[in-house]
Amino acid sequence: MNTQMTEAELSQQAAILIVYEGFQFATAQHQAGELTEAERLYHSILRVDPAHPGANHNLGILAASRNQFADALPFFLAALDFDPSCGQYWLSYVDALFLSGQEDDARHVLALARAQGLEGESVEMLAARIGAAHASEVSSDQPVSTSAFADDSPQRKPAKVKKPAKK
Repeated sequence: MNTQMTEAELSQQAAILIVYEGFQFATAQHQAGELTEAERLYHSILRVDPAHPGANHNLGILAASRNQFADALPFFLAALDFDPSCGQYWLSYVDALFLSGQEDDARHVLALARAQGLEGESVEMLAARIGAAHASEVSSDQPVSTSAFADDSPQRKPAKVKKPAKK
């Protein structure tokens, strides 16, 4: 049995390691407030691995932090497409839809997420915000809340997607 890796396998392993370490570094830069550098690193990761859910999600977070909610949508959707079991990806996508003025789409996607088992305090808070906006006209000069984007807040319970029961 030959235990040596081929050159292609070694290259693939190296790329995986580079992406993993690059994402860790990009996230550290992001958390340290070095947003331009973090954004550059996330884009570098996507050049190697266009479907990387963490890099896509965090680029969406950066866009949302600049109130560029429509620009955040493709990043959030790419993360969600890759890992629909991550509750935070659903929350970020729905919130960006809502904050970009796509309230009907936000309600529809939130209903879909709930039907697939998304639950938790963050889900209820987002649903209440969407419902409140629908029930009454919201003034355009009110401050924008990005609460669904703050997934690292220790006082919030993360949203979870329950796995359907096996039959």
